[in-house]
Amino acid sequence: MPRKKSYEELYNIWKQFMNNGNCDLNGLSNEVALSWKRSKEANVDSLGEFRSVDEKMVNKVRKNNQLLIAIVSPFLEFIESFIRDTGFMITLVDKNGFILDVRGDTQALERAKQNMLVEGANRSEKKSGTNAISLALIENKPFQIMGPEHYKKSGHDWTCSAAPIHDTIGSIIGVLNLSGHHSLLHKHTLGMVISLVQAIEREFHILEKNAVLLLANERLKAVIDSVSEGVVSIDQSGIIIGSNSKFEEMFHLSKSELQEKKITEIFKKEISLLDVFRTGHEYFDREEFLSTRSVSVPSMITGRKILNKQGEIVSVVGIIKEKKEVYRLVNRIAGAKAVFTFDSLVHQDLQMAKIISMAQTVAGTDTRVLLEGESGTGKELFAQAIHNASQRHAGPFVAVNCSAIPRELIESELFGYAEGSFTGAKKGGKPGKFELADGGTLFLDEVNSMPLEMQVKLLRVLQQNEIMCLGGERAVPINVRIIAASNQSLEELVEEGRFRLDLFYRLGVVVFKIPPLRERITDIPLLFSHLLQKITESMGKSITYSPEELIPILCAYDWPGNVRELENYIERAVVLTHSGVLTAESFPEKMTVKISGNLEDNSSSYLAIKEREAIQKILILFNGNISKTAKSLGISRNTLYTKIKTYGLSVG
Repeated sequence: MPRKKSYEELYNIWKQFMNNGNCDLNGLSNEVALSWKRSKEANVDSLGEFRSVDEKMVNKVRKNNQLLIAIVSPFLEFIESFIRDTGFMITLVDKNGFILDVRGDTQALERAKQNMLVEGANRSEKKSGTNAISLALIENKPFQIMGPEHYKKSGHDWTCSAAPIHDTIGSIIGVLNLSGHHSLLHKHTLGMVISLVQAIEREFHILEKNAVLLLANERLKAVIDSVSEGVVSIDQSGIIIGSNSKFEEMFHLSKSELQEKKITEIFKKEISLLDVFRTGHEYFDREEFLSTRSVSVPSMITGRKILNKQGEIVSVVGIIKEKKEVYRLVNRIAGAKAVFTFDSLVHQDLQMAKIISMAQTVAGTDTRVLLEGESGTGKELFAQAIHNASQRHAGPFVAVNCSAIPRELIESELFGYAEGSFTGAKKGGKPGKFELADGGTLFLDEVNSMPLEMQVKLLRVLQQNEIMCLGGERAVPINVRIIAASNQSLEELVEEGRFRLDLFYRLGVVVFKIPPLRERITDIPLLFSHLLQKITESMGKSITYSPEELIPILCAYDWPGNVRELENYIERAVVLTHSGVLTAESFPEKMTVKISGNLEDNSSSYLAIKEREAIQKILILFNGNISKTAKSLGISRNTLYTKIKTYGLSVG
């Protein structure tokens, strides 16, 4: 190994190089020799003074290196206490060569100021020539240089030991440099700097791991907070060690109220999560009624255990779902929603228009509604339209046909039942229609068929707004709007003793009597056109017809099955036609049978009778208005005048 040059020898080499750039640089390390050459090519002034520092630059570089300063500062404070009165000072530099911090011996710091070795100064090679800091940055390894190895003459009094600081991926983020008088040169000085840098880099690794863990924890917390269920975690002592926002929202609690509280202090009754510690068994969707001092929530709870490496239960996590939210999800999947709106109610009949207008007004309230009308008049369409126009439109719409449920099952169907309440009861029980409709609308169709004993129980529910399931132990509050429908007059049934008067008053706060189709003759052409288009589009068929031939027949028929019957006959006609044209023969014979025995048995005579009846009905309905009558029949005014004259009809 070549002998290390003395100060004088190094100075002579430096002096010759500055006077003659081609002199022999033997005795310098390759890195120093190359750095001298680069410095000379960069026109670094070897005899000049260092530039003064701009205060704005100091603030800027410190701001850009806040993390580096924060991590290294404790190490600087530690080493500072050891280098006082030793003639050494320690310097932190960023990756661009800017000095961030200088500490150490008082005399050393005074000498450093004279050479502008202060915060904000730049010690990169292009600015300051060859020095230990610039070599550590360029060569990416520790360096120690002494006296005249510095390119600038002002650095010849110093010996410097510098080592680069790396981040966790190996990139240089700064340099740590220990400087003193050249007479203090010692190889152990560089070793100490390297050890300090290694400690700093370990700290970076620890902080990054902590940051990753913190980020993962924050992400996990965000995920848990975003779920629709309440989540709570308890330790072996039953103390709450974590909860999400939904849990706090469900039970009207704040984080401070939950902090270091036992789960038994929060709920009035012991929650089954504690059973997991005792039995070691997890459970899924167990029904519980959870009550705090301010709220009671019918819930479904899942209890999961958390084990340590030894297989011991260290905590239990409870996932709590509100029963009404579960039922809402069930309704969404099962299709318990209303699809019809008031726009779906095709009409031009004035009486129908008046009823729809009143229903739109009532829809905005929670008032109970009773719909009376013959089968097929569209009572459920009305109920759905009212629901969709109400503030409950986002909630479920649950329809129950009371006449379709066996007498012995109607109570369990409406109110539900608890597990084991009767032979054959499902495990876990079953919610009733009232619970499924919570927050929305319950449509009780054909309520007139409900048995009297069931009417008493329904009345109690309507009075108290709570239900008790079969085999249940406590009443459950409900928030449901009731819309009932009957195909018979409930008032008449009350008089006959087949329906309770008090229930009639509860259900029929507002009563709408939906007229049968035979009383809405002006709606028949419009409904026929609408239903025909819907049916042909669904079947992918193209159908034509003659309004002059069909409309009078349709208007003259009594339609005992109302709109449902009309839709049924249109679909039948579309399915059976092969020509793509609907005629009188496309419809059932009963719609065009003879009126009396003395009529000739031919199509012209019975169609004429039907046509005459239809035109007379519509003229009366429109008080003799020729334009409205012709429009509803789908014929011209001239054609209508001809028909009136032919049949001797009364216009006034």
